[in-house]
Amino acid sequence: MVSLDAPVLIRRSTWADIPALKRLPALRGTTKLRDSAYFVAEVRNELVAAVPLAGRAPTLHNPELSNRDLLELLQRWARNVRRREAKRAATNIRDA
Repeated sequence: MVSLDAPVLIRRSTWADIPALKRLPALRGTTKLRDSAYFVAEVRNELVAAVPLAGRAPTLHNPELSNRDLLELLQRWARNVRRREAKRAATNIRDA
């Protein structure tokens, strides 16, 4: 289980994360990884959870390495980024 005393890195996924992202659903008993970009959480250089960028696919996580606090942190961060990007897009449309 992850202690939030350990540093948590939250970032957007890259193509290099695909192998780690594919392992996460398998840990939950599914094999399907949706085609989507993700926000990911890393602890000690290990990807432990992922939330879809668009918010439509399920949250992925390693149940042995993640906890509710970490998942809530990642989901809250993703919601804030989505809101900020939607506001920015609305401003760009209005200014065009």
